[in-house]
Amino acid sequence: MDRGPPEVAGQALVAGERGRTLKLQIVGDVGDIKKDVASVNKTIGGLGKAAKGIGAAVAGAFAVDAVIDFAGSAIDAASDLNESMSKVGVVFGDSADAIERWSRDAAQNMGLSQQAALEAAGTFGNLFDALKMTDEAQRDMSKGAVQLASDLASFNNADVSETLAAIQSGLLGEAEPMRRFGSNLSEARVQAYALAKGWVKNKQALTDQQKVQARYNLILEDTVNAQGDYARTSDGVANKARTAAAKAADLQAEIGQLLIPLRDIALDVGMKAVDVIRDLGDAFHDLERFMSPHLAAVEDQRDELYQYAEQVGADVDALRAWIEAQDAARKSV
Repeated sequence: MDRGPPEVAGQALVAGERGRTLKLQIVGDVGDIKKDVASVNKTIGGLGKAAKGIGAAVAGAFAVDAVIDFAGSAIDAASDLNESMSKVGVVFGDSADAIERWSRDAAQNMGLSQQAALEAAGTFGNLFDALKMTDEAQRDMSKGAVQLASDLASFNNADVSETLAAIQSGLLGEAEPMRRFGSNLSEARVQAYALAKGWVKNKQALTDQQKVQARYNLILEDTVNAQGDYARTSDGVANKARTAAAKAADLQAEIGQLLIPLRDIALDVGMKAVDVIRDLGDAFHDLERFMSPHLAAVEDQRDELYQYAEQVGADVDALRAWIEAQDAARKSV
């Protein structure tokens, strides 16, 4: 008996010398996929109540392609928020919870989405952390810088991305960007400030930490008029629009958080389906290797059968001729 292919491909039974019978069974392991599909259904059921109102509104307002685009954007927004939270956790350590709580009201207080506030705070915090500032100073200065950027944008009718970049540049020693927003950060003034505070004596060089702290304090002194402007003008058209946009971004990220588990399950199902398809492909290759010698044997037997048929045909012709001859002999008697 010939040995069949590996079990994953199937089983084969070959019997007889002239005739061969091949029995093949291919089985793909789809058990995990069934479990994951069931998990998807369960997850959808659990999310249905929470997202019922949202789903109805979205389904009624958008075409299918727009819904798909919205879902993709929501997942991206949620992923960005998670990444910014992770960054804050690394940068601020034990103070990360305080930063996270502060960011929840960023839309109302600063016209920034929670993700934008966390990302900006993380950027400033990383700078202050590199200068070995205390955890408290790092936390408070980061929050203060982001709030000031919002107030400066409101006060000067600028984009908050511009004011964030200007403050960061000013802290790093580039005086020009903050001049637009009313702050003079020349080296001479920074040195004079440190001397007046008693941080150094005469012309003693400042450390990097002292320079950044002096620049930060000078920025606050120079921007007193702008501080609190977002709250003062929150009823204005421009700031209302910023607040609404930030809240919409927060809502999108919140919806995305609901969709991420479904995306992850779908990806897992897809990967397992690919694995099953790959296994089936291997099975067919095994089948091909298994069948090749038997197909060759069938070819040989076919040739033998052709020859046998030809011989039988010749014998039949000879028999018919003999019978005809016998008939003719009887008739002639």
